[in-house]
Parts: sequence; structure tokens; C-alpha cells
Amino acid sequence: MTSGIISPGRVCAVIQGSDAGKLVVVTKVIDKNFVTIAGETVKERRINIKHLEPTGQTTETVPKPVQRAPKPTQKSEAKKPKKADQKKEPAKETKKEELPERKKKEDIMVVG
Repeated sequence: MTSGIISPGRVCAVIQGSDAGKLVVVTKVIDKNFVTIAGETVKERRINIKHLEPTGQTTETVPKPVQRAPKPTQKSEAKKPKKADQKKEPAKETKKEELPERKKKEDIMVVG
């Protein structure tokens, strides 16, 4: 299988998944099935080696991975007003239209 060929520094093409067709560099071999990859347009993550096609190239330098957006901290979440703290406006009263009373079965004359 390709696990002997895939080693840190190996340039590979991703053949399956959302990053298919992009070139990546193997940064770490996790076990016989998974490696960590990085690329200029690919975020650093773990991937199955079945989804990689090794090229004949190797590199010493690893490209900078795509930066993820920082997670919001609890302090920034505390600034948001909670639903319980928000004042609710009283519901506007709408005038209900008076409906005519329903006729009972006894009140209906059957003609026939």
C-alpha cells in the first residue's frame, strides 16, 4: 500500500473530499491509515491516506496552513444581552371582530 511512500515532507494531491485536486504536504504520520496534512489553501487537519495520491516531490518546508477564525471567548459572549434581560413590549391588543352566532341544528329548517 502507499503507507511506505507517504512520510513527513511528501507532497501529495488530495483525490477525495472537499479539498480534492489541491496539493498538500504531509506533516505527520499518525498511524497506518491517517496523516496530518497542511497546504496553502488547505487547513491543517487529519486525513485518511486513501484520499491522497503521492507525487514524486518532497519538501523540507511546510506551507503555512489556512488560519481558522478565532473562537469567541466567554467575555465577548457576556456582553450580549440575555433574552431575560431584554424588555418585552406589551402585545398590541387587536379588536376581535364579532362573529355572528352559529345556528343550532334545531333552528335550521329542512325543506324538501
